Amino acid sequence: MKMGIIGLPQAGKTALYCALTGQDPSDIREEGLRPNIGATHFHDPRVDELAKVYKPKKCVYPEMHLVDMKGVSRDLGGGKSKGFSPEYIGHIKVMDALTIVVRVFEDANVYHPYGDIDPLRDAREIMAEMIFSDYGIAEKRLEKAEFELKKGRKEHEKEVVALKKAMAALEQEKLLQNVEFPSDEEKMIRGFQFLTLKPIIFILNVGEDQLDDPPTKDVVEFIDTYDFPFGKAALRLEQELTQMEEEERTEFMSDYGLTKSLVSRYEAVCYKALSYISFLTYGPEECRAWNVKRGSTAWEAGGRIHSDIQRGFIAAETIAYDAFVEVGMDEQAAKKKGLIRMEGKDYPVKDGDIIFYKFNV
Repeated sequence: MKMGIIGLPQAGKTALYCALTGQDPSDIREEGLRPNIGATHFHDPRVDELAKVYKPKKCVYPEMHLVDMKGVSRDLGGGKSKGFSPEYIGHIKVMDALTIVVRVFEDANVYHPYGDIDPLRDAREIMAEMIFSDYGIAEKRLEKAEFELKKGRKEHEKEVVALKKAMAALEQEKLLQNVEFPSDEEKMIRGFQFLTLKPIIFILNVGEDQLDDPPTKDVVEFIDTYDFPFGKAALRLEQELTQMEEEERTEFMSDYGLTKSLVSRYEAVCYKALSYISFLTYGPEECRAWNVKRGSTAWEAGGRIHSDIQRGFIAAETIAYDAFVEVGMDEQAAKKKGLIRMEGKDYPVKDGDIIFYKFNV
């Protein structure tokens, strides 16, 4: 899973990246458009509880790769655009999802490219750049498709129809994820890696003195029009917390009324945006949480573990985590109570399912 972090300069993108990865800000190098690349693990306490009983050699948690992009902005004075360059688009179009960081905090020592703090303007700016980028991609692709169609290649007819529909929506500032396409057109459109098809998360970067304040109303209303999940965080503080020892960090979090780490809060928002759930496996080698799309079948989830499971699938031996806890995580007690079920390929996996796969290859 790859998450691109984007936003205007000095919005707090790198602070978010460092807070999530635990990387020291002093190790970050500013080199043109070259992004910072790292990863974070989403800690699942259910794995820890299983590990207490079954003593595996290791615990493994879902991983997210993070790509911290350099800031981008458009010259509002009417000059040449400084928006999404082809190189910039090339980096973010391969992301599975995007996190947009919007600056809310005030600090005279930290410049803003437009001179003043206006979260609504900044949020609109980034969304406008994404729409503009997608329109340009669709326009170029349409030219090629129409050229091929004139040469008698009828297989491009559906592509022309889908691209014209996409461009019409983008002209009205609609995101492509909110446009209904027939299944064949949708598959085609997704192949073009449009930015406005990607799941999007907003992070409002507030000052430490704004943590108790309600989020800026107008920017929240703007985000809500697209039904994007969003979170609020003092990213500079969160970045500093990751560099502290545990005892000091706990004390500071208490002082600021923070009960959960940024990673755990971010995980909840990411899972909602990406429609993810986690299923669990355990054994002497490892206890592990695996993330899959909500609605995935047992057969699809098995493929996350190994392709052999899909090829030789027989059954998925399944028990809900909460039910397993109720019997003291005792397998024999769970079997006696009939809590362990034998499910087939089409069983829709639920969050917290513990699954043992039976397969033969």
